[in-house]
Amino acid sequence: MSLNRPQLEPLIHLLHQELQAYKAIEQKMAEKKRVLIQGDTDALSRVDQALMALGQKTIEIEEKRLKLMKTMGTPSQTLQGLIDGLDAEQASPLVEARQRLLHTVDSIRDLNQQNQSLLDLSINWIANTVDTIARHLTPESSCYNAKGVKKGHVVQGDQSLLGNSTVEHKV
Repeated sequence: MSLNRPQLEPLIHLLHQELQAYKAIEQKMAEKKRVLIQGDTDALSRVDQALMALGQKTIEIEEKRLKLMKTMGTPSQTLQGLIDGLDAEQASPLVEARQRLLHTVDSIRDLNQQNQSLLDLSINWIANTVDTIARHLTPESSCYNAKGVKKGHVVQGDQSLLGNSTVEHKV
């Protein structure tokens, strides 16, 4: 396949837009990491909303790129497939754009894995904290049996060993 530089220019422009969107995602992912470490849930919500908007933007750019490649008559819908069909000189700007995109996506993937680890640690810490609190703050009513006697006390007749009378309570 042979395409000249003016024919490739719209595609190169879209790839640049896509790279900028992924760079913005990369920055937000780094911000998310800082926010997770700080434990700022309000900021985390704002970052997640921004990431969702940026994700939508990348989807829209990708759809434009696929539509453009189709109108260009490329035999493949992948960037690598297009590159493989061009000579080295024509493919050069596309190869460069593809490499920058792949590098940025790899960085995003790494940040995402780090953020997932931070979230997992936070969830485990919270679960352990709640469990500890629950074990130490049992309601006082759970310390008494149906007869109103504190659990663990031995009752003889109508008197407990502490000299208190017992009354049977039905729930």
